Amino acid sequence: MQFEKHFLKLGCLFCSLIGISLIYFSSLLEQPKEVSISELNADMVGFSATVVGRISKVRFHQDGHVFLTLTDGRNVVQVPLFASFLKASSIDISKLKVGAEVLVSGTVDVYKSQLQILPRKTNDLQILGG
Repeated sequence: MQFEKHFLKLGCLFCSLIGISLIYFSSLLEQPKEVSISELNADMVGFSATVVGRISKVRFHQDGHVFLTLTDGRNVVQVPLFASFLKASSIDISKLKVGAEVLVSGTVDVYKSQLQILPRKTNDLQILGG
């Protein structure tokens, strides 16, 4: 009887580890959905998205963060670039100027009632031109 309980626990642990591994690896394969800034909405919160837009506002924070506002000419989205992200990336922040065109991938979120895209990987922000 003791052997059966031990075997059952090991079986449950094994199945759990397999399930968690499958979820993890499938998340690595997830490609962000390419949308326009105007198509972003609250239903997309928590999902990955890629947008292209022009920088309409840049704000530098004393702690090393940079906050971008992107526009497609009709709507805007906020893009916070935290200091840790900027350190890990090779982004030349001097190129983050009003009018520069950028491509941003990341997780859609809401902060203070405004949609934002949070880049996660160092290649999630690309400066296309300016």
